[in-house]
Amino acid sequence: MPAMPRIGMLTIGQTPRDDIVPEMVRQIGVPVEVLQRGAIDGLSLAEVLELAPQGDEQWSVSRMTDGTEVRLAMRELIPRMQQRVEELEAEGVDLIVPLCASTWSALRVGVPFINSGVALNAIVMAMVRPGGTLGVVAPTEAQAELAPRKNRFGELPLVATYAQPYLADPAARREQCAAAGRYLADAGVDLIYMSCMGHTGEMRAAVRSASGLPTLTANALIAGLIAQAIA
Repeated sequence: MPAMPRIGMLTIGQTPRDDIVPEMVRQIGVPVEVLQRGAIDGLSLAEVLELAPQGDEQWSVSRMTDGTEVRLAMRELIPRMQQRVEELEAEGVDLIVPLCASTWSALRVGVPFINSGVALNAIVMAMVRPGGTLGVVAPTEAQAELAPRKNRFGELPLVATYAQPYLADPAARREQCAAAGRYLADAGVDLIYMSCMGHTGEMRAAVRSASGLPTLTANALIAGLIAQAIA
């Protein structure tokens, strides 16, 4: 009997990512073994706060094991993610996937790899009609404000808002998602992309219901690519 594919899932936060990994495994649709590694595994909150971005440098948002939201400078993340890549390679995984929609071209990887940010940007651009407008739901207000100026989608017109995936109160999460959906529908966008891996299917449903528009989540798109890569 063939062995199950071994998938290395890398988060910029801490593992386990019980908020999204089980959902992604269901979406992959075939039995897989998942090995999770986190860039900040084993660090205290005080230590993680030392990795926060300074000034206007590039950063991403993730969570601690207890769900606490943290902001992490990319300059701090790259070497930590590289270390986790090497650990997963030593474990003999068949595929490595970062659970973050940033671009990971700086990593050195010796096994099959999904460069999440590159893949997601291309897919999302391809799904907006010619002349259409993309709506982006970022994970923080600060990232939503930056999105139009640092447009990852070429010349594609873009309207951005936010919904925080790591709010402790589920009702507050749903309301932020619904508000984001209404805002983007009123702005006249054609397609909504929820750009954080932490945005779950439940959050997508709230955006979709409030907006009435096609709505994509980063983690579901990546799960689909994993399914293709291991088939």
